[in-house]
Amino acid sequence: MVNIKDLLNIAVRIEAEGYSYYKKMERKSTGKIKDLFSWLADQEREHEKIFKNMIDDSEENKETAYDEALGYLDAYAAISIIPKMKNDEIPVDFKEAIKAAMEVEKDSIIFYTDLSDYVPGYKENFDKIIEEERKHLKKLIALYENE
Repeated sequence: MVNIKDLLNIAVRIEAEGYSYYKKMERKSTGKIKDLFSWLADQEREHEKIFKNMIDDSEENKETAYDEALGYLDAYAAISIIPKMKNDEIPVDFKEAIKAAMEVEKDSIIFYTDLSDYVPGYKENFDKIIEEERKHLKKLIALYENE
């Protein structure tokens, strides 16, 4: 058995990478694109704090999860989420920037939904983060459709 901390550390890594990605995009952008990436970076930082608090709490409770969960979730993050955020290519227009952010948010929703199945006792935290990720995605979709 792996402990919950191992699983939550994957989420912390995703949020930290997301923050770095959006800050990088913000620095290289202007106008609406800059504002969008600044907002997304702030949201990622808040989610990172929530996951770190969950880690602190789970260490006190010494909770465990299934070994296969760690492998699956680590691989999902490593293949589907993190590489998109490590891409140094800055989209040339607002629509492309939004599309890139939509992909990351969509994959994060899937990841956190799956992760919540393996981390008992934190349903409220996961529900909150998943709902916020959905709001990010909805906002990005609306922006994309209106551009």
